[in-house]
Amino acid sequence: MTPEQIAQRVEQLADALVDRYDGRRVVVLTVLAGAIVFLANLIRRLPMPLEADLVGFDVPDAFVVGYGLDFNGLHRNLPDIRVLSVHDEGSLA
Repeated sequence: MTPEQIAQRVEQLADALVDRYDGRRVVVLTVLAGAIVFLANLIRRLPMPLEADLVGFDVPDAFVVGYGLDFNGLHRNLPDIRVLSVHDEGSLA
C-alpha cells in the first residue's frame, strides 16, 4: 500500500466515523503497538473537537524515551522517562 492509498483510506474512515457518530461523544483509543501513528492521522482528519480526559504527565517539548516510549524501537524498557538529546540520537540509531 502506498502512502497515498493509506491517506485515502484514513480519510474514508474519518468520513465514515463522522457520518456514524456526528453529534455524539466519541472515545478514541488504540491498543496495538505502533498503531498510534494511524490513530494520530485519523484524529487529524476528524472535524469534531477532541479533548483528553486524563493526562499522565506533561513533558517538555522534546523527544522523550523510556517507560514504554521508544526511539527506533529502543529504550522502551527504561524505568523512567528521559529527554533524548540530538547528541544521543546519533549514538542510539
